[in-house]
Amino acid sequence: MLARQTAAVLAVLAMVFAGSAMIAPGSDATGEDLTGYGQVNEINIGPGYSWTYTPTFPSDLTEFITVSLQVNDGNVGSVSGKTVTVNIPSNAAAGTKYNVVIQASMTSPVSQTAYQYVTFTVVNGLSVSGTINDIIKGSNINFTPVGTSDMGDVT
Repeated sequence: MLARQTAAVLAVLAMVFAGSAMIAPGSDATGEDLTGYGQVNEINIGPGYSWTYTPTFPSDLTEFITVSLQVNDGNVGSVSGKTVTVNIPSNAAAGTKYNVVIQASMTSPVSQTAYQYVTFTVVNGLSVSGTINDIIKGSNINFTPVGTSDMGDVT
């Protein structure tokens, strides 16, 4: 009797986990296996920064294409027309990852769908430092700030 009850509980748990592994359009898929969406494009980005992308298509097909988000971790992404914008929260901790999968669909003259998978990794943003001497109105100053960032070169 105990063996049948255990088997029944395991079967129910298997169904629950199988259902939770499915990704619905626009869902938060943090930690999910997103390899089915192709090669990941990795972008390092600072807290409070945004990224904007407008895919381009052949001009004779543009009117038939819609752009949406298949995966949108933390609801950081939005679409306006065919432009995708990702806004990283200003309080996002370094090391936080957000997955966004952009979907471009066309239904006419043929039906097809393409995906672009992007992972945004939050890194330390820009930090600027430097020392400046007393400033006197009308006099020249020489000041060279130093900028550092985990996002790459700073000029």
